[in-house]
Amino acid sequence: MDGPTSHMKYLIFAVILYFILQAAGNLVYILRGDGGAAQPEMETPPPSQEWKGPSPRGEMEGLSDHPTFWGEDVEDATWREVDE
Repeated sequence: MDGPTSHMKYLIFAVILYFILQAAGNLVYILRGDGGAAQPEMETPPPSQEWKGPSPRGEMEGLSDHPTFWGEDVEDATWREVDE
């Protein structure tokens, strides 16, 4: 007797085969590279020259070699016990 379970195993086999072929196709596409069939990448526009904010490079210039925390030299910081 040929029931629905015998057809189910063919369906499962077909689904598994489909995913194997998809994975193999993706690997072939990756290994081939562009191949001239890839869509051209969109070019990024040049950065806006109308920036009016502070320059990050200018903010970094002139920093001392001694780190500070809220204006106090970090090396001069001391441990203070806090009452609970």
